[in-house]
Amino acid sequence: MGTYNIIHTELSCPRCGECGQVEVNCYFGDRSEMSRLRIGDSYPWVPERQPQNGGRPEQGSTDGEGYMECERCGKDSFLRVLVREDLITGVVVDPTKPGMIPDGEECGMVRIVEVLDHFVLLGKGVVLTGVPLQK
Repeated sequence: MGTYNIIHTELSCPRCGECGQVEVNCYFGDRSEMSRLRIGDSYPWVPERQPQNGGRPEQGSTDGEGYMECERCGKDSFLRVLVREDLITGVVVDPTKPGMIPDGEECGMVRIVEVLDHFVLLGKGVVLTGVPLQK
């Protein structure tokens, strides 16, 4: 499991278009405290380190890597977290990195169709086998 800071913000999902509160995982800067941040907050940097090692970039400005998963559609997106003079100024879609979950694939929880004595029938013909289950 990696460490990352989290920015809480309102954003339209780039995949489904629904707007709502999202958590953006940030994979740059000082992540040791796993800070919870908002737009307008100061972004944490590792003192006396190069930017590629979490240190402060030149003039405190960068477009850092972010990632989110939409709670509404279950799809993911890569984002750019805009930091200007050490302040988080915004979050935008990263057009160079498509999400890992392809469009057209279902994601999220699998629907249980029927529970039998020794197996569970799941949606799309998937069967989960195991010890006898109680109905």
